[in-house]
Amino acid sequence: MTNSNSNAGKPDVLWTHLGEKELEAVTFVRDYVQLVFDNAILTAYAVPSLARDRDVITEDTKGYADALRRLIDEKVVAAKEREDGGLELAFADGSVLRVLPDPSLPEIAMLQVGDGTVWAVW
Repeated sequence: MTNSNSNAGKPDVLWTHLGEKELEAVTFVRDYVQLVFDNAILTAYAVPSLARDRDVITEDTKGYADALRRLIDEKVVAAKEREDGGLELAFADGSVLRVLPDPSLPEIAMLQVGDGTVWAVW
C-alpha cells in the first residue's frame, strides 16, 4: 500500500476514512468502479465482488450492477485490508464488498479523500 497521509502502513486507513459513512453513488467507468462516500472516493481497478447472504455476486452475475447500486444509502460498518492484499467493506444490510488482488493489475484500488491531499493505493 502506498499512502500519503499519517495513516501510512496502518491497516485502519479504510475504516478511518470510510467507517460509518453511507455510500452515496456507484459509478461504472469502462474498466473500473468508483464508490462515492461523503468526502471520499474508493476506485476499484479490480472488479469488486459482493457477498450477500449465501450468494457471491460477481461481474458475470446477472444483476451485478443493480446489486452494487442497492448499496447506495447503506452505512459501512466494517472496513479492512485483508491479509491477501485485498480490501473488504461490510455494510449495515449484511453485504460485504471485496476487492481482491488481481495478478494482471499493478494496483487494485485507490482511496482519495477530500481534495486529494489524503490518498492510499493498494
